[in-house]
Amino acid sequence: MAAPRKNPKKRTKSGRGRRRRAAVLAVAVVYCLFCLVFVFALGDRRQTWEALNGERFAASARLASVRAETASLKADRALLSDDSYLAILAREKLGYIFPGEKKVLFGTEE
Repeated sequence: MAAPRKNPKKRTKSGRGRRRRAAVLAVAVVYCLFCLVFVFALGDRRQTWEALNGERFAASARLASVRAETASLKADRALLSDDSYLAILAREKLGYIFPGEKKVLFGTEE
């Protein structure tokens, strides 16, 4: 019996197969690198978004406190336009008296 012949097509197929595997591996590596770059780019954007979102919440809180202070000041302004409130305020804070009244002081306040 004769020795089995080597098939030349097998060698060329295995050479092509190796090249094909190398090409697929190269594409997979490039794809993984692209994914990593994409993830890191999104990570930076997410940090920026979180920082801006925190600033937005802080600004909303400041806006709410300013609105509350504005409402309080408007109420005070409305009271200051009332003459009877001004008379009470002048008596309590400034010690004013109406004409003909006498002020009696008992001791001194410390």
